[in-house]
Amino acid sequence: MNLKLNAIFAILRGLLFRLIYYNNVLNYRHLVGGVKFYRSSRLYVKKGSKIEIGKRVSIYQGVSIYMESASSHLSIGSNTFINRRSEIVCMNDIHIGNNCEISWDVKIMDTDYHYINNKSNTKAIYIGDNVWIGMSSLILKGVHVGNGAVIGAGSVVTRDVPPYAVVAGNPARVVKEDISWNLHKLDNHL
Repeated sequence: MNLKLNAIFAILRGLLFRLIYYNNVLNYRHLVGGVKFYRSSRLYVKKGSKIEIGKRVSIYQGVSIYMESASSHLSIGSNTFINRRSEIVCMNDIHIGNNCEISWDVKIMDTDYHYINNKSNTKAIYIGDNVWIGMSSLILKGVHVGNGAVIGAGSVVTRDVPPYAVVAGNPARVVKEDISWNLHKLDNHL
């Protein structure tokens, strides 16, 4: 019986991803594991790309996710939310950890979309757990954001962010270290 259930779930997953691929737009309210895609959120998928989404993830109105190549890999950890009008452009590899808050109009891009001296300008992005990214920030290719970090609104992040630090500006620089913040305390005030 367990094999039959696994086979049924495999078929359903295949149908879901074919629907996403052929329609090129995802407009569902709830997916398995408590994942919520709100209306007008869009998922553009190249055949062969891979998306892993944890439990209780919310992707709000107007968010666009672009899986730009067959080798694209995007992972979003549990209890993470991506707020309105944000964009994720994944040519290679983007990892977003658990318990992350990504604010409005944030852009996360692991590519420049062009070649210099016949070399691709694509590098993986790693965003750790419990990271808060302020509105209108830009996270560029090759950046590693440490656990517990906060990225100030409007920042352009071009280099690694240490754990438990606040960065701000263009280009983003460390303005405070050894900080802590808590997603659950913020939720109580909303």
